[in-house]
This record gives sequence, structure tokens and C-alpha cells, in this order.
Amino acid sequence: MQEFTNTELEQWLLGAVITSPRYIYRMPELCEHHFSTPFYGRVFGETKLYVEQQGDMDLPILFSKFPTPEEKNAIYQVLRVGATVINVKPLADELIKLSRLRVLKNLLLDHANNLTLETDTDQVITAIEEELLKDHEIYQIQKERDVCHNINKDLNETLSCFSTGYDILDVAMGGGLYPSKTYCFAADPKTGKTVILASISHNLSKQGIKHLYIPLEMGSKEIMQRNMAHDINKNAMSFIDQKQRAKPEFLQSVSDYAMQNQGAAFFMDAQGSSFDKIKRVMRTAVKKYNLSGVVIDYLQLITGMGKGENEAQFQGKVAQWIADFCKQEKIWCIYAAQKNREGQLRGSDGIKNAIDQLYMVFKPEEKKDGGKRWMELVASRYTKTMSLGDEAIPAFRIDRSGPYLVENSDKQDDTPQEEGITTYN
Repeated sequence: MQEFTNTELEQWLLGAVITSPRYIYRMPELCEHHFSTPFYGRVFGETKLYVEQQGDMDLPILFSKFPTPEEKNAIYQVLRVGATVINVKPLADELIKLSRLRVLKNLLLDHANNLTLETDTDQVITAIEEELLKDHEIYQIQKERDVCHNINKDLNETLSCFSTGYDILDVAMGGGLYPSKTYCFAADPKTGKTVILASISHNLSKQGIKHLYIPLEMGSKEIMQRNMAHDINKNAMSFIDQKQRAKPEFLQSVSDYAMQNQGAAFFMDAQGSSFDKIKRVMRTAVKKYNLSGVVIDYLQLITGMGKGENEAQFQGKVAQWIADFCKQEKIWCIYAAQKNREGQLRGSDGIKNAIDQLYMVFKPEEKKDGGKRWMELVASRYTKTMSLGDEAIPAFRIDRSGPYLVENSDKQDDTPQEEGITTYN
């Protein structure tokens, strides 16, 4: 079985770093444990620590750490082979790859030896993934000046920001959805959580913004029926109405839409899915499809609460993992959550601590509410809180074509709503 080691590569890289210590800053992710030869790893660790503290390398100090003749000779050897190395980044990337392959091989062998018919495969896969992800954690202490330089560098790069398709919501978000940020929309049951998320998702999709939609209640087919119905000016009920299904013009409209669709959304039906499965799906999809964000519909439907955990603790843990993952992968995430009977967010403290913005969604109390909806931005890390309409002048309404969320500045549909039409998921 292949060992996934390359001693010569380790010698080149270590010699280059000792010869030109500033190379350390070109590969901050490289660590001592990535070396398969323990001695080379120790030398690299001491060199990296000294350079980060002093800004340069003093060879006599390094030799004082490794005083035996054998150790000094080994260092002299790597200095000779590494002196001609110029581009260290590809070497570091290859060394890290070999290290991760060694870790993966050992993990797979360990778990393979312990497999039984009772093995929970989701738990095994998640354990392997989380062990591998530990290698991605970088703890690098930076000087204040270095942080300032990074800020200055960021200003010269294009700042990604993705419009939700709703002007007033974009204003509340400071321009739209930003990478590394998480957004929560909380609402009572049957207020339209899925309509809101699906409408934002569809607006993003039509802009060509690749993202993953994870429905935990309705299926992807039902959600796309709503989006499709809105775009062809129908209600999703048309897809199960026998009279509509028999109309050639309706069938042709759907056929044309399917043929012409260039949407950028990806779906993963996840009804009843555990937290471990959601983590695995998000990790895989973001890497595989180069996604800008994720939509989760909705938080409280994720299962997998641990023994001794209560609902609030579990939901807080899920929300915090989502926030950490978004920062790690530089993506955004939108998810819905359900209010409790007191009108507060279920599992609120943990979720509030994790998210960047929290929106409360409201509708009129009367049954025939005309689809009117408004929101309150009640918590935000980076913008002022604000109202997005109110009961007298709601900022949004749920259009029967779909159903679909539209801004109230759009043309109003004055057709009387049939009873039951205004209850939405």
C-alpha cells in the first residue's frame, strides 16, 4: 500500500525555508505535522516559531536547538539541496496533500477494522470528515501591521455582494448577501417561510448565482412548481388541477420553461435529515460546485439532537456550525426558523449569538390577509435595525402567481383572494 511520503520534497522545502525565512509567510497553512519525517517537522516548527516572533532566522540559534552532530549534519544537508528552490508554494501544497492522504488512509483503516452490521454509517463518515477538517484549522498570530495590510489589500479587490431581488431587503442587508455572513428569517407557522426563502433563491438563480437549496419539509419539485408557476403567471395548484393539466397551452408553457431554464440553483431534498448529513452535504456541494451560498428550509427540522441536549442547545450548536462553516468557506447562508407561541425565536439565544442578521416576519391576524407581509430586522452585527414595512403599509405581499414573494411597490393584484389561498408554508 502506498505510503504517501516524499523525503526529498521535505528536504527541498525545509532547506529553502531556512535559507530564506520569509518564505514562511507564503505558506501560512504549512505546519510541523505535515512532515512525514519527525526530525524535519521539528526543525520546521522551530524555524517557523522563531521567524514569526523575530521576523528572521538566526542559524546559530537554530543549531543550538539541535546540538548533536547527526542533527547538525542533517540540517546542513537540507540547506545544500534547498538553496536553489525559488517557488515554495507548490512544494508546500504537495506536502500538505501527502499529509492529508496519510491521515485519510489511517482513518479509513481504523474505521474499517471496527465496522459491524450495527455501525451508523453517517456517524462514521462525519467522524472521518471532522478529523480531516482539523488539518484545515490555521492558528496564525499576526502583527497589527499585517492585519492593516490585509485590509488595504481587500480594498483593491472586488467585494462580492448578491442581490436578493428585493430592494428594501438589500438596503437592510447593506447591499445584499455577503460572503461569510448568515441570515435568519423567523416566522409563525403558515406565514410563508418557504415562500420567502424559495423566492429569494429563485431571484438569485435567475442572476446566475450558484447556491444550494436544502428543503427539509417540502420537496424540490414542489418548490420549483411554485417558481415556475410564478414565471408563467399561474398558481402551483395548476400542477394538480386536472382541468389545467389537460390544457395544451399550459402543457406547452411548462415544456418551454423546462427547455429554456438556465437556473443556477442546486437542490438536495433532505426531509428528516440529521445534522451530520446536512454538514456532509454542505461540505461536499460547496467544494464540488463552487457555490456562493446555501439556503436551509428550515432550521428546526434538522434532526440529530444528542443525548442530554435540549432543543435550544442543539439548535444553537447547528446555527454556530453554519456560521463557522460560512466563514471558513467564504459563503453566505440563509435559513428560516419558527417562532414559538410567545412570538419569540425557538432556541433563540444560541441562534441569535451565531447569526449576522435576524428578521422577524409578520402577517395580519385576519384569515383573508391579502398576502400582506412585513419584516423587522431585530438583530444585526453590521447594520442598523430597521422595519421593512408595517401592518398599515406592508413592504411585501405573497402573490398568488406562485405563490411568490413580491415587493409591495409592484403592481397589486386586486382580485379577491379565495379562502385558504393566503395560508402558506
